[in-house]
Amino acid sequence: MWQIDGVKVVNFFSYKELEYKIVNNSLTMVFGINLDVSKKKSNGSGKSTVLDAISFGLIGDTLKKLKTIKKIINNNEEQCSVTIELSNKILKSTLSIARTLGQKQGQKVLITYNGKEQSQLTDLHPRESDTFIEEKLGVSFSDITNYYIISKFKYRSLFLSNDAEKKQVINRFSKADVIDDI
Repeated sequence: MWQIDGVKVVNFFSYKELEYKIVNNSLTMVFGINLDVSKKKSNGSGKSTVLDAISFGLIGDTLKKLKTIKKIINNNEEQCSVTIELSNKILKSTLSIARTLGQKQGQKVLITYNGKEQSQLTDLHPRESDTFIEEKLGVSFSDITNYYIISKFKYRSLFLSNDAEKKQVINRFSKADVIDDI
């Protein structure tokens, strides 16, 4: 199973720069202090922006589904970037996804798999890179936002799904269809 090892952000929403190494198999609590409006305490301090950064890095979109690039890029900056580092101990593989979003050039994706830059994807539309990422991760972007990254912006409980949807999700995560063939 793939796990996120780190997130690096430059000029993304309220963050000028953020680099965070994730300690897996432990609980992480994100606490923030609003430095702009002290009355708001932790509201508006950038806690959910960390989830947005992970979402943007993995799937190329924020959880808030913002319509304009200008709202994603930090004030007075021309571009932002998010890099997600992942590893899979079972496959002995690493995956790095670096997304840059610019006011003039749109979105660019740079993928490094097992230390090798996937240059065949560099100049293509981000959708091509997204297909590569989904194939490597083995789950759809819809699964990532519905079941892995839980936020108030997009969440659908597996328990409220019908039986067919539950079986599809379980098959995608467990690869039961591969086991059935064997």
